[in-house]
Amino acid sequence: MSDRWHEQVAEKAGVETSRVETILRKRNIRTRLGARPARKLRITAVRFSGEKKGKASGRIDFSWDGLGDGVWAVASDGTNLVGKSTVLEIILWSLRGEVKSLQGDVRKWLEHVRVDFALDDQPFAIDFAVTKGVPKGRLVRLRPDGSEDAKDGFETHAAFAATMSDFMMEALDLDPIPYQLGKDEAAQVAEHGWKALAGGLYLWGAHTRLLGDTDFGGLPARILQIYVGLPWASTVMQTSTALKDLGTEDARARAVQKTASELSAKAVEQVEKDLSDARERLSKLSDNADFARLVDGLAEAVVEATNAYNEIERRLADAEDEERKLRAAKDADEREARDIRETFVASSFFNGLQPTCCPRCEAVVTKDRIKREQTDFSCSVCTESIPAEKMEDVNERLAEADERAAATKAAFDRAAASVRELKGHVKIARDGMAAARDALAAAPASSDLRKRRDIELEIAGLEGKLEAHSESAEEPEAAPDRPVVAAAHDLAKSAMDAAANELLTTLNAEVLKLAQRFGVVTLEAVEIDAQARMQLRKGGASMPFGEVTKGERLRLRIATAVALLRVGKVLGVGRHPGLLVVDSPGAEETDDSNLEALLKELRSVAEEVSLQVFVSSAKASEVLTLLAPANCRVAAKGEYLW
Repeated sequence: MSDRWHEQVAEKAGVETSRVETILRKRNIRTRLGARPARKLRITAVRFSGEKKGKASGRIDFSWDGLGDGVWAVASDGTNLVGKSTVLEIILWSLRGEVKSLQGDVRKWLEHVRVDFALDDQPFAIDFAVTKGVPKGRLVRLRPDGSEDAKDGFETHAAFAATMSDFMMEALDLDPIPYQLGKDEAAQVAEHGWKALAGGLYLWGAHTRLLGDTDFGGLPARILQIYVGLPWASTVMQTSTALKDLGTEDARARAVQKTASELSAKAVEQVEKDLSDARERLSKLSDNADFARLVDGLAEAVVEATNAYNEIERRLADAEDEERKLRAAKDADEREARDIRETFVASSFFNGLQPTCCPRCEAVVTKDRIKREQTDFSCSVCTESIPAEKMEDVNERLAEADERAAATKAAFDRAAASVRELKGHVKIARDGMAAARDALAAAPASSDLRKRRDIELEIAGLEGKLEAHSESAEEPEAAPDRPVVAAAHDLAKSAMDAAANELLTTLNAEVLKLAQRFGVVTLEAVEIDAQARMQLRKGGASMPFGEVTKGERLRLRIATAVALLRVGKVLGVGRHPGLLVVDSPGAEETDDSNLEALLKELRSVAEEVSLQVFVSSAKASEVLTLLAPANCRVAAKGEYLW
C-alpha cells in the first residue's frame, strides 16, 4: 500500500493528491518506509564515585568494565539495602537522562558518574558530575584514537532528559508516541518520548501491566507496536491523535458559537423587555391626530434611516470578521512559503560550497571529482549520487505554497476593499439617520406629543436591535482536514490490522515457549492483542496478566520483551535495542530453584538472540552457580556493593 499511499488517501477522501500531502505534512502524519534494522544498545562500562554521609560514611568508588552481551548480575548474600539496585538505577539514569527510583540520599552522595555504551559498534559515553543531586556533564562519541567528540551538554535535570531523549530517539530510529492531553476544547496534543519507550527495557515483578510504567495514553500498546515493528502502527497513532486534535478544534469552535449564542439570547431577552416597556408607555399617552399627521412622514423617515443604518452596520461587522479570518489565512500561507524559501536558500548556500579536501581525512578533492559532480551529479567528497528529486520536491512545495499565498492574499485584498467601502456607506447612513432625526426634532410638539415621538423613536431603535439579533449564530463548519485524516487513519488501520494477525500469532507462540522455559511450567496458552493486553490459560483456567503471581508476571514480562526482540529480528521489522534491566527476579520466590531455572534459561536465551541483561539479586550463591564470576559483582557480608 505504501507505494500509492497518498493516491489511495486522496481517492478515499475525494480530494487532490497534492492537497493530501499538504494536510498530512501539516498534521505530522507520515508513513514508515525503509526503516533500517534495529540497532543494538550495549552497556560497556559503569563507573561512579562520591562520599557516603551520615551513619554510612566512607568513599564510593565503583567501576565495572568489560561489559557486553550476556547476563550480568549485582548480588548480595541474603542482604538488602546494600546498593544492588543503585547500580541498575544509575545505568537507567544515564540512559534515560532522568532518575527513575534512585534514592535521594544516594543521589546527594554521588560526585561523578560515567556510563559507556555502544550503538552497534559505535562507542559513546555519558559523563557527568553531580552536585547536590543535580547532574552537569555531556554526551560524547568516542573516536578510535581515544579522543572524545561532544554530542551535547547539560546542566540541569530537564536538559539531561532532553539530551538523552533527542539522541536515543534518533539513534534507535524510534517514533515519538503522540497522545491527547486533557478533554474537550482544553485538550492538546503531547508526545511520549524516550522516557516512556525506555520503560520497555526495565522489568520487575510488582508491575501490573505487561509493558511500560503507565497505561496513560495507551502506552503499553504503543510500546508493543513500536518494539515489535508492527507495520503502519506509527501512522495509526499519528492519525488517531490528529483526529482527536480535530475533534478538539471542533469543540473549541462549538464552545465559541455557544458562548455567542448565549450572549445573543441574553441581549434579545433584554431588548424584548425594553420594547414591551416602551410600548406600554406609548399606550398610556393621549392620542393627537393633528400631530401624528404632521410628523408621520418625518417619523417614518427616521425609522427607515435607522433600519438602513443597522443593516449596513451588520454587513460591516460580517465583512470585518471575514477580513480577520482571511488575514490569518494569508499570514499562515505566506509564513509557510517563507519557511520553505528560507530552507531552500540555506540548503543552496551550503550546497554551493566547493570543498577542497575531505573533512574526515583531509584527502584532496581533485578537479576531476569536482567536474564529475557537475556532469554526473555525484558528490565530489563521498562520490554518492546527488538526487535531483530533492530540489524538485522543494520547487514543487514552494510553488504550491506561493500559489496558496497568492490566492489567500488576493482574497484578503478583496475583503479589505469591501470593508473600506462599507465603512464609507456606514458614514453616509449615519449622517442620513442624524439628518432625519434633526428634521423630526425641529417639528413643533406639545409635551405629550414630544414624549410620543421620543418613545416611537425608542421603539424603532429597539425593533432594529431585535431584528439584528434574530439571525442565530451560524454552526461552525467542520474542519476541512478531517476527511483526509480520517481516510489516512482507516487505510493505515486496515493495513496494520492485517499485519497484526500474523505478527501477534508469532509473538504469542514465542512468549509461551519462553515463559515455560523461564519457569511458568503450568502455562498452557498466551494471547496478546494489539493493545498489549495479555490473556493466558494456566492450570486449566483462563485469567488476565494482572491476576498471576508477581514472580510469574516478571517471567511473562521478560518472555514478552525477549519475544519482541526475537520476532522483530527474524522478520526484520523490530525496534527493540536488545537491552534488559531486571530488578530482583528472585524476590518473590520461596524456592531457590525457581531463580536458578530463570537465570539458566535467561543466559541461554541471551546467547541465542544476542541480548544484554542486568539483574540484581539477594541470592548470591544461586547467581554464582550459574554465571561466571567475571559477570557478577557481589557485596561482601555487611558491606555496600560500592
